[in-house]
Amino acid sequence: MLSDRYLVWGNPIAHSLSPRIHEIFANQRGERIDYRRRGEGMDVATFISSFLNFFNNEGGKGSNITSPFKQVVYELIENRSEVCEIAQACNTVIKRADGSLFAENTDGYGLSTDLKDLGWLGMNTRVLILGAGGAVTGVLFHLLQEGAVVDIFNRTRARAQEVAKAFSKFGQVNAVNEYDFNEYDLVINAVAYKQGDAGVNLRTTRVTNAYTKFYDMQYTATGKTPFLAFVSDLGVENNIANGLGMLVKQAALSHYYWFGVLPDAKAALEQLRQELAEAASGC
Repeated sequence: MLSDRYLVWGNPIAHSLSPRIHEIFANQRGERIDYRRRGEGMDVATFISSFLNFFNNEGGKGSNITSPFKQVVYELIENRSEVCEIAQACNTVIKRADGSLFAENTDGYGLSTDLKDLGWLGMNTRVLILGAGGAVTGVLFHLLQEGAVVDIFNRTRARAQEVAKAFSKFGQVNAVNEYDFNEYDLVINAVAYKQGDAGVNLRTTRVTNAYTKFYDMQYTATGKTPFLAFVSDLGVENNIANGLGMLVKQAALSHYYWFGVLPDAKAALEQLRQELAEAASGC
């Protein structure tokens, strides 16, 4: 009988694939895991109360945190990793043997690992990031550690400048108020567009360089994200990827922190994609 419990917290959260991902990881080890979703409809005060009760009274051993609670948990837990401190956001919580909680952030690992697996990230890779919010601060350190040269474009230039200044000690990063997709090896979208949005509000930039890659940190179970649909309208079809790989690979590091075994994220990603494709086709 399972006693240790794990949750992914967010609002909204009903769409999350994390329970299935961690189930696949546990199956790789020949084990089972009690991992569920929670947080739908919760305000911050209700979330904090439920979060603490989970670890104190419900057998909670670990959690993943997604929007809009990453900053809340970061401020709630005093014991944090260096990466978590740099990101100033928490997406993974570990309950240690002494009962204390430890805050970690695996988002940057997930993104950089997925980009390297795609062959899109290396020393001096020219990267444009669209957005300057928490999604960016959660991954920027890892991109710079890989030797990428990063420009940040944000509708509020002051915010982009603030982020660039904070991370300049880790590598080459600048805020820009103009961009041309053709000047970059890789364009990363970190703006949260939703399915059904009227359109992606970006400057229309013709893509004439065959080497420019486009990555959306968001993902959809089927079809293209709004950003990747926008890019496709510019004539790009082959050099695009959504954030499903990032999701699986950041989850793999979380699983490692909980169980001491790093899952086979590539195999899990392939299995998940096959399952999603079969579900979409009605098989």
